[in-house]
Amino acid sequence: MGLTTSVRRGKWFISGKLLDTAIANTATTGGWQPLEGVFPVTITVSGTFAGGTTVTLYVENGLTAPADVDANHGVLQSYTAPGVYILQGPAEWIKAAITGYVSGNVTVSIEASEAASGVR
Repeated sequence: MGLTTSVRRGKWFISGKLLDTAIANTATTGGWQPLEGVFPVTITVSGTFAGGTTVTLYVENGLTAPADVDANHGVLQSYTAPGVYILQGPAEWIKAAITGYVSGNVTVSIEASEAASGVR
């Protein structure tokens, strides 16, 4: 799991999963992943949200990634059902965490494209 960086059609892309069929119940579920300031970012939250399951997305703009167990950072969005979020500005780090888990599983996917990178 994690995010990968690639060049497609002359642009930087970052894609991957923050959570992959996760079934944990802790505010520190996922690890911090680098976005490297690439935006816009489309974040897709999918899966089974049974009995109060909540997925929270966090962002951080520090020079280094916070510890994976650290969820004391800016809350981007929280979900109690599948959904999509589009991050319109740059961020350095992102993570997803699950709380209130009862059953099922949750996946959080990311696709980011630097709109005008001019990479050749």
